[in-house]
Amino acid sequence: MRKLKVFVSSKQDELHNEREIVKRALDARECEPILFEDMGAQPSSAQTAYRDGVRKSDVYVGIFWNAYSEVTANEYHLAHDELGLPCFVYIKESTQRDPALQQLLAKISNEKRGVTYFPFRNVIELETQVQKDIQAWLTERALNPSAITPKQLHDARRAFLQWIIDTNTYVFPRGIMQTARSVSLKLDDVFLSLRAEREVRTAERRPLFDERRSRDEGLPAEDTDAWLAEQWTRELAATHTERVTLAQAIREHPRVIFLGEPGAGKTTLLRFLALQFARATKDLSGLQDPGPAVRDHDGNDYGAVRLPIFLRIADYAHAFAQRHPSLREFLPDAFSDIAVPRDALARLFDDALAQGRALVLFDGLDEIVDAGDRARIAEQIERFVAAYARQGNRFVVTSRVAGYRSAPLGGEFVHLTLAPMDKTEIEKFLARWCPAVERAQTPDAPASEIARRAKIEQDGILAAVEQHIGVRRLAENPLLLTILALIHRTGARLPSRRIELYQLAAKTLLEDWELARGIPSADVVKEGEALRLLGPLALWLHENKPTGIASEDEVRLQLAQTLATQRRTSPDDAAIQEAVDDFLRRVREHTGILTERAPRRYGFLHLTFEEYFAARELVSRPQDVAARLRAHLHDPRWNEPILLGIAYLSDAFPDFAS
Repeated sequence: MRKLKVFVSSKQDELHNEREIVKRALDARECEPILFEDMGAQPSSAQTAYRDGVRKSDVYVGIFWNAYSEVTANEYHLAHDELGLPCFVYIKESTQRDPALQQLLAKISNEKRGVTYFPFRNVIELETQVQKDIQAWLTERALNPSAITPKQLHDARRAFLQWIIDTNTYVFPRGIMQTARSVSLKLDDVFLSLRAEREVRTAERRPLFDERRSRDEGLPAEDTDAWLAEQWTRELAATHTERVTLAQAIREHPRVIFLGEPGAGKTTLLRFLALQFARATKDLSGLQDPGPAVRDHDGNDYGAVRLPIFLRIADYAHAFAQRHPSLREFLPDAFSDIAVPRDALARLFDDALAQGRALVLFDGLDEIVDAGDRARIAEQIERFVAAYARQGNRFVVTSRVAGYRSAPLGGEFVHLTLAPMDKTEIEKFLARWCPAVERAQTPDAPASEIARRAKIEQDGILAAVEQHIGVRRLAENPLLLTILALIHRTGARLPSRRIELYQLAAKTLLEDWELARGIPSADVVKEGEALRLLGPLALWLHENKPTGIASEDEVRLQLAQTLATQRRTSPDDAAIQEAVDDFLRRVREHTGILTERAPRRYGFLHLTFEEYFAARELVSRPQDVAARLRAHLHDPRWNEPILLGIAYLSDAFPDFAS
């Protein structure tokens, strides 16, 4: 069971012994004390640290003597006035008190709700009383676990839904360092409900088959049954691809797993769902059964209103590695940033799950790198879903395709793969994206001018998509299409300088995007490092692997040989193997360029990136360029790498390139 978290507040310089005594008393009751000095906060971050500590706590304990600091007073006000935590205040006897402290103590002693006020003379009295008070509170909570007032529950619900809305209203396509100014766009304005694909066995399509039979008029009556039996036998084990819209999938399937490549829009989909359901639910006085339908700006129907609970699986995995909480125990901890008592959030989630009115969104199963850890977390998800599915709740999980099969979710989940965007969807996306960017960049411009500029941008990108297969490959991926659109807006016309386009796109995915997400610089794969290691790997893949996929052992060998050549040592050297481990870890965790397409099998995100890095390697040594190009000159598979390589050379050595 999760330990009770108790925030201990006092002036450190005055009451050091008393703080230690309280900490010992809480340890005796198997509570988890949270003390400011244990947070490792610097003076500049003191305010943030104490607020975070109070918000993570279940109970507040304050110890006062002759004076108080502003931080100490703020801790009490946050705990009692804003969060409504139960507060235990202990006053050491004194003949001299600061007037400001006297005023604060008068306020505390007059509080009518949630405050226990006790004067003490020595540390023995303090320790005894703290243990007594905490034990009494634990006993009361055990006897009455739902001791949350209706107002507290209502306030928690409103605050939680508003937090979901506030954190998901905008998208911030940061990481494009070439843009003139940052862009923040409303998710509603740019979101496009894409299609997903599902492989189904013929047995699941029997009603459709029977419907064909009822309409068939081309066969004699005596031959119809025999013909259908033959067709049924032939197709029984076959699979068919069924395409569904995202709204249809959410509306019709209680348990859905969306699989997709990096940048396919998995997280954006869950953010959009959380936003739509939070808005619809916030407008109601409570969850209703059945509730009104949740609809987006296009009129797509996602089903009845539910409380959206959006959880990053990586956050749970981190907590699970430390203290092994169940998912139900962890849910309120996942939202510690919200100024709501933890018990109130727990009650909010428990009620929604018990009533079958929750939409639980699990994002990023693939973000757990270790297969064993992923299997353990998958088991926890399965247990949680099994416990709450029968009540009528809905569950959505996302994962990259890579690695998912090594730890798939069991049960009755429907597996859907996000489909690449086709021409129509690309046009629809740009028809929303380009005007939204123009409005964000030039909010004071007339609507007609915004529309004119947006149309120019849209037409330019679509022309590039139509004319160049490499650009078209990139544009099928929502993330990469976003990058293309932002790069195009800087004036880099995509058709004329394709090599620059790929270079910017690669750098964005490798460095800019990850740094903008807050990934530490030391963990990011820099462009120079990528060229040194991914260039030779891409060239080898293009020469030896028509599928573009190689085993992990093959990839490791290629990387080790490249590093050993660069460092003039053996591929088996321990330092080389350690460097390969580190590089592959950072590639798996922090880039979308080289991906684990299947367990222990790697390939580039798109053939375009394989061709780009192979091209850079082709021309990396001027003395070998001619020989390398001639070796592949009349092979259609090498046309793009050769052209990209020559284009790259043309900047520095135009005569040589010609």
